[in-house]
Amino acid sequence: MRHPAITGDYISSAATRFAEERLYTFLRRLDYVCNPSGANHSAATTWFHAMPDFSPSLNEARIREGLPVGGILGWGTPDTHFMPGILPSNGCGILVAKVRALPRIQELVESVAGLAEKPPLVDSRPVIWDAGRKNHFLNFYRDDEGTYYIVLHCSAPELRDTLQSLTKTSYDTPHGSISLFEDGSAEGFRKFAKQAEEFGNKKREIICMAIASDANIIFNRPHMELISDRCFAIGCYASSLPIADVPIMVAPGQPALLVDCSNVIETPQGPIYAVPHGTGNAMTRPGRISYVERHSTFVVERRETAVYDVASQVFDSFPTLDQVGSHFAKWTDSPDARLRQLQPIIELKLQKGKF
Repeated sequence: MRHPAITGDYISSAATRFAEERLYTFLRRLDYVCNPSGANHSAATTWFHAMPDFSPSLNEARIREGLPVGGILGWGTPDTHFMPGILPSNGCGILVAKVRALPRIQELVESVAGLAEKPPLVDSRPVIWDAGRKNHFLNFYRDDEGTYYIVLHCSAPELRDTLQSLTKTSYDTPHGSISLFEDGSAEGFRKFAKQAEEFGNKKREIICMAIASDANIIFNRPHMELISDRCFAIGCYASSLPIADVPIMVAPGQPALLVDCSNVIETPQGPIYAVPHGTGNAMTRPGRISYVERHSTFVVERRETAVYDVASQVFDSFPTLDQVGSHFAKWTDSPDARLRQLQPIIELKLQKGKF
């Protein structure tokens, strides 16, 4: 039976059941430190709203702690000032921009090589290229109307040293130990979270414009985001206002969705507009690769666009694009008009080392 503090409509599978069990234990620990005396215990003080692509995290530390990906975590009361120490505040997010045409492969190679030779600066820090690491990528797509898009998924490892400088305190509970940011470290984490989100947005914009100077950016925001002092989006897009042109990216090299979200979910901390980001944890049979060019730090692949379909997934049954799309369609006012499918054309992947 699902824990009453876990809400949301998602696909049941061995993967999600594993995530539920781990999350249930994490929520019990978190609830204990929110209410050590057991008083005022309720789902309103510790809760998780799961998105359609709810699944286990691929991060080892978060798997151990029990924190999944694909949902919104809330905890405590207005008197609660600590922050859970496992929150993934890394500036991770996605940029989507329209471009007039696909770049020529040689021009794309030269643009990226130029960035590699002289990394741009964001807030006086050299950019680290992490597209190609795990489920991060730089892709070009085309929609059914022939419009081309550049999509960049990356985070902000440049700030990792700042996060590591914050002190965590470990507490034992009847359900296992939990680490927290408290007092000055909690305030430091809140400031860092906003810094990472802003840094990630700037980084994606700088890389995008360096590669496609004519790009028209239509979306650029994190999907690991501190929504309030007691609410965190973990692998989804969340806002107090409707969100437009939101990308749902199931995996690099696989079709994607662009959607608009005008429906709201109710949470114990108020209404939130939320959209799944797709997790990037599914696999597909790729279209035929028609061009490959290898460089010292990256690989460029150009693909034929005719044959893409969702196939078997890793780890039992992670959500597929079709499944996530059908679940999301339940939330939209006019899904047929506002769900656009993008086909991948060019993929740029990290080959080794840093950018």
